[in-house]
Amino acid sequence: MKEQINGIEIYYETYGMGEPVVFLNGIMMTVQSWYPQIQFFMKEYKLILHDFRGQLMSEKPESEYSMEIHAADLKALLDRLGIRKCHIVGTSYGGVVGMIFSYTYPELVKSLSLIATFSNVSKVTSSHIESWIEVALKCPGSLYNIATDRVFSDRFRTEKPEYIETARTLFKALSYDYFNSFVKLASAAGQVDIPADKIGNIRCPTLVIAAENDILLPECSRKIAETIPDSEFVIVPDAGHAVVIEKADVVNTILYGFLSKNKILA
Repeated sequence: MKEQINGIEIYYETYGMGEPVVFLNGIMMTVQSWYPQIQFFMKEYKLILHDFRGQLMSEKPESEYSMEIHAADLKALLDRLGIRKCHIVGTSYGGVVGMIFSYTYPELVKSLSLIATFSNVSKVTSSHIESWIEVALKCPGSLYNIATDRVFSDRFRTEKPEYIETARTLFKALSYDYFNSFVKLASAAGQVDIPADKIGNIRCPTLVIAAENDILLPECSRKIAETIPDSEFVIVPDAGHAVVIEKADVVNTILYGFLSKNKILA
């Protein structure tokens, strides 16, 4: 459903009952991209998922986006839903929002799980982002092809061609508005530069999951884990940047163990 949040329509979905867990999208994701996590966790937790402003199902305002704006939108959505404490799970783009949300509204966060994410933009990452923006502006139908090579591992693309082809077909059918907003989302990602002291101020229990074959954000997750006091760090082997899709079962098992020992009511 959609709600007016901070002056725009934000699309969100909720599932299950129990302690609230918020899942935050990667840049090209939508709420249904979390389907394996929804099916796994809804039996025990209340799940909250939403598309950021500018993403597929939410409104795409003409103004520029930022991670801080996304965090403020999330705060307003949680207020609307009456949620006063939650677990945050964010991957990639969503992981950045999760970190900002956690040190901006620490009283709302019981635990933080960061998956294949980043706190600042390296030259390697910047080159990827710039190429995505260029393609989205000049040849949007090819954006998925460019992203696939960097987001998914070689093994996944070889073993799951049907997934790649289905997603490619859906992507080609997207409207101009989607790609116009994608450029704004990517531009916001390209400006990420969170100071180490801000990350170091995160005090909630934190789990950082890295993908062994992440060529989009190499070593970024490890750097974050080294900066957040007492965080846990796990590397998922033989997986690319889209580890929540490639290795959903592994990620779910790791997340379940972490959430179980950090219950809000424990």
